[in-house]
Amino acid sequence: MVHFDYNCILVLTDAKWEKIHTESVLGAAERYGFDKGRFFDCRKDRDGAVASIAKAIDASTATDPLYFVIAGPMEVPYLGIRKSDLAKRQFVCCISHSRWNDGFTSKYKFTCTKRSVIEQDVHWVQIRDQNRLLSFGRYGRPATPEEFEPYFWMRDSGDAKVRWLWERMVVSARPDPSDAGMTWFLATGDEECDPVKLRRLLDEHRSPAPVTARQQVRIEAENFRNLEGCSLEDRNDKKASHALNTRLAGGNTGRIRTLFDEPFTRDLASCDVEIRYFDAKNSRCRFALSVNGAAQGAAWESAGEGTRCSITTASCCGIWKTGLWITRTGWRSPTSASGPGRSRGFSTPPATAARCMPICEARYSSITASATCRTRPSPISGPTCRA
Repeated sequence: MVHFDYNCILVLTDAKWEKIHTESVLGAAERYGFDKGRFFDCRKDRDGAVASIAKAIDASTATDPLYFVIAGPMEVPYLGIRKSDLAKRQFVCCISHSRWNDGFTSKYKFTCTKRSVIEQDVHWVQIRDQNRLLSFGRYGRPATPEEFEPYFWMRDSGDAKVRWLWERMVVSARPDPSDAGMTWFLATGDEECDPVKLRRLLDEHRSPAPVTARQQVRIEAENFRNLEGCSLEDRNDKKASHALNTRLAGGNTGRIRTLFDEPFTRDLASCDVEIRYFDAKNSRCRFALSVNGAAQGAAWESAGEGTRCSITTASCCGIWKTGLWITRTGWRSPTSASGPGRSRGFSTPPATAARCMPICEARYSSITASATCRTRPSPISGPTCRA
């Protein structure tokens, strides 16, 4: 580990919470043998934290990349990346998992979101929300004893370090080690970390078997590196993943592109791209998918029937992991039943979601999806790829 920063909520923070957090972070570092010289309290030494991030990035290479687990908020990571050598950012992989960490919540007013980081030309990996399996109890209130039960094995552990972790969890008033799920993913490729798996690792000292290749990789529209003629929209719609969309930014046409460079994917594999979109009533949109400029099947049109979610699947060949650019282009018509040109899920305007399983061969691939709408455009929820 080359860097760790904490107490990085730089607005609407709480001194009592910061003290508890400091005790937990530095206590864990001491017990588990980390170099505390690499730990930075952002409330006391933000400049040091920023400089440390930039130094780690500048030392990165193709054979020694930097994996940056970002537990939120985004301001300090953004400042560190911005201070780094632009040429080195291609060797940085940022990992995140939750809407709150990414800077989208009604409870706080963050100065940066994940878009601030993504647009710095780093690789962005968004895994499934780890709160689903690791966090118990309602956010904002102390958990009940029953909600702590999945972690009673920590309380009863024969390992003093694990019992100390339990005590720190109790002090926090809620069992929520969800951010640990990102580190679990980085070590294993498994997006389904849960208390049982943590027990095997921490209490029973059983190393997990890494995943050779994920069967599905989800790429959200808002996580595409380049939004051209499009912008991110926070509608807090729970029917959209992470409650976020992309939409046209005032014009009639837009496209989004991204490089496919995901960890724990096969070096060579064909994939299906499943494009999920919301079919607005009285809207007919024409879609097309291409890889490296080559059409992947015939273009298709939305039905314009007001279906909440429609799915189209196209088989893709020749997608190379090391440079896969996924692009959706040509979305036309400025209005829709749900507002001006909106994208949902992962993919381009009018909104697509994608899970991609790559094919990889050490060269760059580009996927392009096009949409042209007559009357009102249908919002899309995105392509999904399955190997």
